[in-house]
Amino acid sequence: MTFGYPTASAYSTTTAAVADDKRMMNSWVGITSFTVSNLPTSITAGGYDLYVYFDWHQTASTATVSVQVGSTTVWGKDSTTNFASTANPSFVEATGTSSGTANTSNYFHFAGLSGNSVAATITGSPTKPITGFQIVAVPEPTALAGLGIGSMLMLGRPRGRRAAV
Repeated sequence: MTFGYPTASAYSTTTAAVADDKRMMNSWVGITSFTVSNLPTSITAGGYDLYVYFDWHQTASTATVSVQVGSTTVWGKDSTTNFASTANPSFVEATGTSSGTANTSNYFHFAGLSGNSVAATITGSPTKPITGFQIVAVPEPTALAGLGIGSMLMLGRPRGRRAAV
């Protein structure tokens, strides 16, 4: 798998003692695009979803950000609350179809992708605060069907008999 992007316009990170999601959301890079290529068949066989996360970490500004994958563009607006400093942060999906309909959110979701590469174009104002991305393989229907049949067989099996008293 290969990851590529043009020179970053800005980069911010922290070494603060935060864990898991907060660590990811506490750093960002200002890029205009990225490409992931040479995806393995284990990911692409049943299709895959792409998640792109963002958080600009500013309390006085809400950055409006869009991500385009193929012909689909989704708009989101950064919250004035810093994800990493929130006690119980939650992820909210961007669903805007234009900058005017951008909702307060912190990730984009592109479902049902295929092919061995994916490219994303990012626009934003005042910056493009991308904190990370995730590619998630979608299980093939035959694997799910096998799991369903196995579950039904387990539920339908005879149970042990009780001894007569």
